Parts: sequence; structure tokens; C-alpha cells
Amino acid sequence: MLALKEQSRLQAEQQNQDKSKFMANAAHDLRNVMQPVENFLDVSLSALTRGDTQQTQEYLNEAIIANKVLCSAVNALLEISGLQSGIINLQLSSFDVRVMAAEVMQTSQSQAEQHKVKLLLSKAHSGPAIVHSDRQHLKRILANLVVNAIKYADTHKGDAATVAVAIISHAKHIRLDVLDNGIGIPLAEQENIFKPLHQLHNPARDRDKGIGLGLSIVDATLKLLRDHHIKLSSKPGCGTRFSLILPKGEASAPDELEQPTHDLSNDLSELYVLLVENDLLVKRSMVALLQANHAQYEAVSTLAELHSLLPTLARYPDIVVTDYRLSDDCTAVDVISAIQAAFGKDLPTLILTGETADLSPLLADRTILHKPIAARQLLAEISQLTQGKFPI
Repeated sequence: MLALKEQSRLQAEQQNQDKSKFMANAAHDLRNVMQPVENFLDVSLSALTRGDTQQTQEYLNEAIIANKVLCSAVNALLEISGLQSGIINLQLSSFDVRVMAAEVMQTSQSQAEQHKVKLLLSKAHSGPAIVHSDRQHLKRILANLVVNAIKYADTHKGDAATVAVAIISHAKHIRLDVLDNGIGIPLAEQENIFKPLHQLHNPARDRDKGIGLGLSIVDATLKLLRDHHIKLSSKPGCGTRFSLILPKGEASAPDELEQPTHDLSNDLSELYVLLVENDLLVKRSMVALLQANHAQYEAVSTLAELHSLLPTLARYPDIVVTDYRLSDDCTAVDVISAIQAAFGKDLPTLILTGETADLSPLLADRTILHKPIAARQLLAEISQLTQGKFPI
């Protein structure tokens, strides 16, 4: 009994040490990716003050790139934190994994072209490959594996650098392979690559390769999905294969390939947006985004301001965009109730939140987006919810 207690104590101490090390490393990496955003914005303002529009544009483009890296890092840290604490809502269903794989390859194409990597999707499996899983989480797992393979492509192979996805059906499971002919992973490191913030072949901490959380997210997600496993085989200089072992599902209606998101036209003049946001900096940035895209809008900070505004509106807003957590212990649920009471019906509502908890049980059938999100993606979501009231 004493031996078991001592073993438990040592395990708890090791877990605390691992968490402390993880937080210290995460804070270090976040500070690193925040610095170039600050630097490029500062020199952009200086160039604008001098009237140098060309250099202003160049610096702003660099700031945008740095900010995308920062957003990716923050989202990855939030996701791994939620997964490790079990704060996710699994939506299990049966679906054709071929369709999902095609979607991932489609969305990864531009990144592959940037790294001069060829993407291939195996056509060997002719019939449906039905798996029983959480579609969105499995899609993120596959996307992480594909993107990881792209980032670590062997640049010495030139046009021959390739990442392939293959689907193999077995009697009791479906195997989903992600293969590459990249730099490979030494045997001694293969147990470490799933640890948070652990990166190989990146001594200079090139942020184009991320911050080392992609495979950790894969591992943490698979631990929450029953009968889902991953296998790894790799040889330095030859390449790597990750194999996802997935449970078979029941045949269902055929899936359709999701259409790629198109860029917006910058003319949202037909759109009328009701914005509810209590963080003043976020509110100002949202107003600037709507103004820049010529949308009509009303913006309030509190539920009390919303109650005062609603009777004065000349027409229904096309969409309500609201934060989840507002002042005075109010939430988006109160915003929705106020809208229903004022207009006698629901309006399309988008919840933009910084919460990490699963809000879907409280906000059934509502679109929930988590900050930070790319401005173009946010506008695309608004477009979809308003059913194309403005062109895309």
C-alpha cells in the first residue's frame, strides 16, 4: 500500500513538472511569435507617417503573416489544453472518409504549392469507406498529419517531394495512411514526436513549421476517440508513414464534397449587421472590419444598450454577431432571448467567443466561432449564414 502511494505521489509530481515545463515553453514561444507583430505594426505606422505607401504595404503584409502564425499558435495551445482536460463534445456518426480526405487535400493545396510539394490522393479504394467517428475531429487529425508532412518535406528532392493519402479497407476497420518521401524521423525520436512543443529538424525555431503542437493534438484527440489508433513507420532520408486505424461504420447517404471558401468581394453594402461586443478593442476592430467592407451595422456593448436599441430599428438585421460572455453576468443566450422578444422570431446569429468550454448544449443550432479567427474566414461565415445576401 505504501509503495502504491509513493508511486502515485511520484507520478503526480512528474505530471506537475511536465505541466510547468509545458507552460514555460508555451509562454516562451507565444512571446516569440508576438514580437514580430508588434515590430511590423510599429514600422508600418512610421512608414505611413512618412507617406511611404509602398513600404507601409510591405510591412503590413509581414504583420499579417506574423499574425497568422500567432493565431495558429494560440488556437493550437487552446485546443491541446481543451483536449487534455477533456473539454470537447464528440459528435459520432458514420460517414465516407474518402470525401473527408478529399476536402483536406483540397484545403491543403495552397500550402503544398508554397512548399513545392505534390499532393496525391489514392484512388485504389473504389467503393465507399464508411467509418464511425467524429467527423470534425477526425478531419483536424488528418489535416494536422498532412500539413506536418508538407512542412517537413525534403527540399533536396525538388519536384519529386510528395505527400500522399491512401485509404485501405480491412475486414473490421479502415486504414487511413499519410505517406511522404520527406526527411524521415530517427527511431530514437519516434516516441517523442507526440509530446507538446517537441520539434525535430527545426533548431532555428522556424515558425513556418509551427510551434510543435500538431502531432500532440493528434495524439490527445485519438485518446478520446474509442477504437481509434495511430501507427508510425519512418526511415531517415526516405520518408514517413502515419497510419490511422479507424472503426468501420454503417453505410449512410452519400456525402458531398464541401465547396472551397471563396474570397469576399469587399462590397457588403446590402448587409445589415447587429453587433454585440463588450470588449471595446474587439468591438472597434469589428466595426472597422464592417466599415472596410461597406456593411451597414449597429453596435452595442451591453444587454441594456441592446434593449434600448431594438425598438428604434427600422428593419430586421440580416444577422446578429455577438460575444458569448457579456457584462453583468449576461451571455449570448440573453441576446437571443431579447431578439426573439423584440421581433417575435429568430434571426441568424453568430457567436464569436473566447470561451474554451463547449457551448453547443447552451446554443443549439447556433454557429459558434472561437477567437482568434481570420477576418476573411469570419466574413465568409457571415456570408454563409446570410445565404448570400452579398456576393462572394
